[in-house]
Amino acid sequence: MRKQSARTAALILCILSYLLVGAAVFDALESEAERNRQRLLARKRGEFRRKYGFSADDYRELERLALQAEPHRAGRQWCFAGSFYFAITVITTIGYGHAAPGTDSGKVFCMFYALLGIPLTLVTFQSLGERLNALVRCLLLAAKRCLGLQRPHVSAENMVVAGLLLCAATLALGAAAFAHFEGWTFFHAYYYCFITLTTIGFGDFVALQRDEALQRKPPYVAFSFLYILLGLTVIGAFLNLVVLRFLASADAPERSARRASAFRKGALESRISRAASTCISLRISQLETWARDNPAFSPPLSPEALPYCHSSPDRRRTRRKSI
Repeated sequence: MRKQSARTAALILCILSYLLVGAAVFDALESEAERNRQRLLARKRGEFRRKYGFSADDYRELERLALQAEPHRAGRQWCFAGSFYFAITVITTIGYGHAAPGTDSGKVFCMFYALLGIPLTLVTFQSLGERLNALVRCLLLAAKRCLGLQRPHVSAENMVVAGLLLCAATLALGAAAFAHFEGWTFFHAYYYCFITLTTIGFGDFVALQRDEALQRKPPYVAFSFLYILLGLTVIGAFLNLVVLRFLASADAPERSARRASAFRKGALESRISRAASTCISLRISQLETWARDNPAFSPPLSPEALPYCHSSPDRRRTRRKSI
């Protein structure tokens, strides 16, 4: 129990340290760029208002309308394809934020839908990940047999390396496709795939949001949906493999300590059992000797009731003489 508590405390400290390091790095990388964007936006806003004579209230209204119109560049968001896209982002916890229910009834249904859909999705991807890991293990065994190995064995390290390569290939394939269809750079498309398949879902890059793609490009829509679901299976299988590997390595010392404790306990019980058998044999021998030397001797009901089972021979002789 103390080891588990110490390990939990160490993990908490690691998480806090990781968060502090991340905060410091993001602050250093992004803060200056954010201030530059704010200054540029303020200058453009002033130029726009002076050019067209907008008041501050008119400009805020224009901004509000522009923000509301932004999602509709993809066409109708709440057609069946758009609703299916939204349902995927809900149950997979991606949550881009590109669309959200506008009615109270839609918000209520979304909460209940997520409440049931998220656990169901997690269990499904867990099962699919296990099957995928089993398939990869079989393929690695077959590859080792083809290489002529006499006793092929797939270790956990082999599985982790294979999973990492499969994840990298999945991300690269998606990045190439989305770079082609969306007009993004390969780096931005790769970033979008990573943020999507790890279910972070910032929403700064979202596919199917240009040129009414939800209505005009059914093959691309189908590819996007299939890629998200299959990609989540691959990434989930790899993360599950890494987590299980970490837990196995973390529990190894505890299992060794339990086995050592059980071995010591068994050895102690064996010694106690042998000592008890020896003590009982000695008591029976004492009873036989006393009965032979003392015809009037009445033995106890049980050999265990006889005292001085660990007495020395001299003491036993002294006891016999006294009787």
